[in-house]
Amino acid sequence: MINTFRSNTSNSATERLIDEIGKNNVPGSRHLVICPSNYGFTLEKLIHERLGLAGSFNIDITSFSRYSYKKLQFVKTPIGTEGSVLLVKKVALEKKKELKHYFRVVENINFAVRMYNTLKLMKLNGYNANIIRAKAANMTGATGDKLFDIAIILEAFEKEIFDKYTDTATRLEMLKKQVESDEDIKKTHVYFTGFSDFSVLELAVFEAFSRKALSVNVSMVSGKGAPNEGYFPTRIANQISNLNLQNNLIGEETDTLEILRSSVDILHKNLLSYQPVTLNKIVKDEVFVYAENNVYEELNGVAHEIIRLVRREGYRYKDINIINASPDYAPVMTQIFERYDIPCYVDIKFPLSQALSASFLLLATEAAKFSYRRDKVIALIKHPLFINSRLAMNTSQDGSVKADIFLYENHILKNNINFADFKEEDISAEGGRFEYIRKRLVSIIERFSASNIDRAGSSEKLESEVVENIESKILNKYEERETESFDGKDSYNYIETIYLGEMLRKEGQKTEVREDTKNRKQMDVKEYIAVCRGLLEESTDTLNNIVTKHRAGQARKEGTIEEINIRANKILEELFVTAEQIIGEEKGDISMFDQYLKTLISQQSIAMIPRYLDSVFVGDLTTSYITRPKIVFVIGASSSNLLSGKVGASMLNPKDTQMMENENMPIYPTDKDLIMHERYYFIDLISKVQKKFYIGYSLNNLKGEGQKPSEAITEIINITGIKPESLSLRYSLDNALTKEDLENVGCSPANTFFTYVANKESIHSAKDPIKLLENLSSLKNSLPEELIKSLPENLKEEECIPDEKNYADYFFVKQASGNYKLSSSALETFFACPYLFFLKYGLGVKDREVGSFDPASIGTLVHAVLQEYFGSINKLKKDYKSLTAEEIDTYGNEAIEKAFSKTEGLIIFAKDPESKLKIDNLIQECKNLISDLTENVGKGDFRPLHFEEYFVYGENRDSGICLEDGKKLCISGIIDRVDVAEIEGEGKRAIVVDYKTGGASTKGDIKNIYSGIEIQPYIYIMGLREKHPEYIPAGGVYLVLAENLNKDGKSYRFKGQIVTDIQNFMALDQGCFLNASSGEKSSSTVLPFDLKTDKQGDVVPATSLYPISDLSKMEKMTDWVKNLIKEAFVEINKGCFEKSPHEGKGCDNCFLKGACTGAEDKDYRLSITNTGARDIFNKYFAS
Repeated sequence: MINTFRSNTSNSATERLIDEIGKNNVPGSRHLVICPSNYGFTLEKLIHERLGLAGSFNIDITSFSRYSYKKLQFVKTPIGTEGSVLLVKKVALEKKKELKHYFRVVENINFAVRMYNTLKLMKLNGYNANIIRAKAANMTGATGDKLFDIAIILEAFEKEIFDKYTDTATRLEMLKKQVESDEDIKKTHVYFTGFSDFSVLELAVFEAFSRKALSVNVSMVSGKGAPNEGYFPTRIANQISNLNLQNNLIGEETDTLEILRSSVDILHKNLLSYQPVTLNKIVKDEVFVYAENNVYEELNGVAHEIIRLVRREGYRYKDINIINASPDYAPVMTQIFERYDIPCYVDIKFPLSQALSASFLLLATEAAKFSYRRDKVIALIKHPLFINSRLAMNTSQDGSVKADIFLYENHILKNNINFADFKEEDISAEGGRFEYIRKRLVSIIERFSASNIDRAGSSEKLESEVVENIESKILNKYEERETESFDGKDSYNYIETIYLGEMLRKEGQKTEVREDTKNRKQMDVKEYIAVCRGLLEESTDTLNNIVTKHRAGQARKEGTIEEINIRANKILEELFVTAEQIIGEEKGDISMFDQYLKTLISQQSIAMIPRYLDSVFVGDLTTSYITRPKIVFVIGASSSNLLSGKVGASMLNPKDTQMMENENMPIYPTDKDLIMHERYYFIDLISKVQKKFYIGYSLNNLKGEGQKPSEAITEIINITGIKPESLSLRYSLDNALTKEDLENVGCSPANTFFTYVANKESIHSAKDPIKLLENLSSLKNSLPEELIKSLPENLKEEECIPDEKNYADYFFVKQASGNYKLSSSALETFFACPYLFFLKYGLGVKDREVGSFDPASIGTLVHAVLQEYFGSINKLKKDYKSLTAEEIDTYGNEAIEKAFSKTEGLIIFAKDPESKLKIDNLIQECKNLISDLTENVGKGDFRPLHFEEYFVYGENRDSGICLEDGKKLCISGIIDRVDVAEIEGEGKRAIVVDYKTGGASTKGDIKNIYSGIEIQPYIYIMGLREKHPEYIPAGGVYLVLAENLNKDGKSYRFKGQIVTDIQNFMALDQGCFLNASSGEKSSSTVLPFDLKTDKQGDVVPATSLYPISDLSKMEKMTDWVKNLIKEAFVEINKGCFEKSPHEGKGCDNCFLKGACTGAEDKDYRLSITNTGARDIFNKYFAS
């Protein structure tokens, strides 16, 4: 007998099923409840609460997989997913040569995982290898080949496990017979809840129960009559109906309708139906949509709101559920919530790969596999477990070794250290400091390529010798210091801080690391696992030291992340045992083991255990069981995370499944089914909310990439009319107007401390700066004494309103005269992005020095080559127009040789094969560049005369930019090149040339002068007047080189503004001018524009975007730039450093985007058009 309990919501259907359990729960009765795997804990709690039971021994709540494991564990050895995946990997490699489609990808790390999912999908749908092979014969193309390969691998897999093991699908196949022969089932009521459908194997087990059990009861959901009913599951109802017809089974059908609140009911019925429906009343107190700048602001905003709900509105933590749509959020969220003292239970399983022990092993095998490749090495040495136990304990207070690791990273990059370089002693003055780190690195990696000897023993000997010598020297130093006037405790800390790093370095230099072999050797899996066990064993103390949070006078406290790391070693050991059983004898190099290790770890996750009765529940939309929470938050609801159309992990795409269906070989679920399921789960979630529903996302993800809102958010906005707000802004210090508001901001001592430190030194644009400072002071005064003592000295100072003119002292060099000085590049940075200016010139943040051939290195070399070449031509007084190709080649080669020989670090660049190739290419490109630029110079009378001219505009009494207080702003810079021409009857004209070789996209457009992002040539003109008052400025241009290197059809014409008169045309490109004079439109390889003859017969630019028609307008354009700089000074002096980049620059190529996360689209400063800028300048010139 099959009884069905149907309702419009899953909660109502399940509760009706639980009521049936209560009805059948008489003395002596037995009850078996089968539900999805993740539902067990919550469902058990719900059953006992609803039925008023303190406990029970006759109600068993389980899942298909757990029930089959329990019943069949003694028949054959059960293996989990990780063991099954290893077997798939093994048989796929063995059958590689027989495969038609997948032979190229069997070694890919994800192949075994996806293939096992595909095999399991096939078996759950009732297909064995013979059926698949027969169907494949009828299909053509890739689908037929895929099925052919799947049949081969499935047959080999089943043969491998037949005698010894059972996997999940095999146990399910065997369970049907077990149920049919189990006499206890006749006395048992069986219940199924939480399913939207059954697989073929699950349906077979269900049918066996329906024939054998005392009763079978199923809950199901129906959306009949709702506009979005197409998303509701119907498959399970059809499956049961067919079973009843086939087996003449009779059961009761019970329909229940849950009456939802009006606003919830409208959302529940209409969401994702895309019907023009709107709520009749405002639901802002029930539904809240938020959007935050980044993940950290989102999670902090949610944490603030949870605290407010608990403290101000009387909710319990257990009343609140969080649906986490983004898998990347979980680790960050748990850390943030712990700072707020929010107890939470995370139902989402954490990947084992995120645990410290597992990630350490993965990084170690990666570094060995890639033979010390730089990026792999850097990742390994920065891992917390890289420092072994003794060193970790000795450096926990002063952190000198940890600091050295970061400095060593910089040293590696700067000196282009890579691959085998790490195995060689670093004899440089700076490198000697890091020898002890390098040797620790080698001691780890060489174990994976050593012969079968006592690898761990030799490593331990090396490290113990270093540490013993260090400890004895520290004690000796301590005894020496104790006789002086220091307090004993302070003395020891002082010695540890000053001497520990130095002693490690010296001791490391005395001990040689033994290399067992030069070539990578093969070992069996058991030997590799022994190496892994050794690494984990020696890192145990370090791990415990990291995960255990000791606080003076406080008890030990473990957070969620700590729990993961504590449990990880045990799980890894279980995986190692599984691997030894299944593939222990397989032999290969580190690449083989690296694949197996990744396969093992990728299949394992860690389920959390609830630590508090009153805690926030954090779950997943499709796998967690949500009951009736009063408050629900859906976080990370971006278009890439929620309702994103993510598909399954099998090897079959929609085209394959469609072709299979056409051949009467349907597969369930398909990708389309999974998409429909996710949408149903979200609709059903709405029905569970009792009081308030929050949903939101971050504009930028953890990688700094921009995101859009999910369909779910846009649909809710369309139906409710609610506009997204910001939780983080609601709880900002600026908006804390009352004591209660400030308490909502602080939340906990730890978060109050964090908030104070984060805001104390930052530059604010507060509406009420006095109130902001009062809030900061209140936060500090509320801190416990021990936290206040831990503040740095500069953060202990009393809050005060900064003088609005004080900021200039931070960003400008103050000269003895009281004048200010700033570089031209700094000014352009400010116009490009005020926040970037603040980071670079206020905080001093800079990009790393990298010892590879990057665009900046190319630029430096090209500048040097051109300076050498043009300088030599001038020195020899050669005429550019009459230079032969042989002479250009000769002088060019000499210039290249001189420039390259003078360039520091070129040897370091050449170590890297890629950089060496770039150098070879650059030499050829420099030759082409010299030839093209020589030809351009020879077309007119302007000659390159000055190179790399340093200037400070404002050094002379009559120069500089006058400020309101009577002081001057001086601007420094270096002019790349000055071209000079003698103009008859006028004197010497000059054009300043700014080379662009750093990869920047420079347009030279007039709109960019207006916006301030390309004003450097005009600053150079100011400097030119200072250095060479005899010259008449006639242009400020860019010569873009980087965009043309290694490109066909390259052009080295100037970009920017020049005086558009006949004298300049003739002196720059005489041929172009003469052609245009004849009435033809003439193109130029020198001028920024082409030339034409206008209606009056005058030669003019072919475009109207070059308005500087005479020398006086060039003067006025320079004055415009001066005023622009003066305005920038005022803004900088006021502390206006908002994150608002100019759209012409943007954030994509900024070296700080990873730390800054970029600006929102709405904060970009938009540019005017070139036409608009031209019109403005024409009016300005005419004024």
